[in-house]
Amino acid sequence: MSNLITRTQAADYINAAKNLLPNGDAWNKNPGSNMSKFVEGLNQEKQRFDDAACDLLVDLFPATTTNFIDVWETAVGLPSKCVTADSSDDERRGQIVARLTMTGSISKDFYVNHARAMGFTIKVVEYGGIVPGVYRFGDDVGTMDDESQVYAVTFVSTDNPNIAFLECEFSDLVPAMCKAYFYYNPNFA
Repeated sequence: MSNLITRTQAADYINAAKNLLPNGDAWNKNPGSNMSKFVEGLNQEKQRFDDAACDLLVDLFPATTTNFIDVWETAVGLPSKCVTADSSDDERRGQIVARLTMTGSISKDFYVNHARAMGFTIKVVEYGGIVPGVYRFGDDVGTMDDESQVYAVTFVSTDNPNIAFLECEFSDLVPAMCKAYFYYNPNFA
């Protein structure tokens, strides 16, 4: 992310402070003098403060935060049962962004976009109950035995093997009438 504010360098602070000092022998501005060392020491800290303020803007943004992950998680109702001690900061940030940008739906695009926000690239394979006159021999249909009103969907992660995290996150999003299956296959077409 680019800087939102131009950072002021320590030399700029030092020059400004030296220009504000009165003229005279008591206010020796020459490099190496005690007054010059004092002004340089004070103004080095001003640059560190300036850097921290500029970094704060980046750190407050949920997609790039490091120091405020816990605050963002609390704001969006996380951590959920899906976050473990093994969850990386990137996974936690992804889950925060996914929750903030989620609008809710049961379409294929909704699940693909929600997974993308969490750092997954997925393919969705849908299976429905067998309906006479709709399916032909050889079509992909679910074999649900006597559960012909239940639909099935398979979520295939093609780039992230942490499928348990995806399954946990989707467990509250998949409708009750749908059976969901998850697996990782980087070669899935």
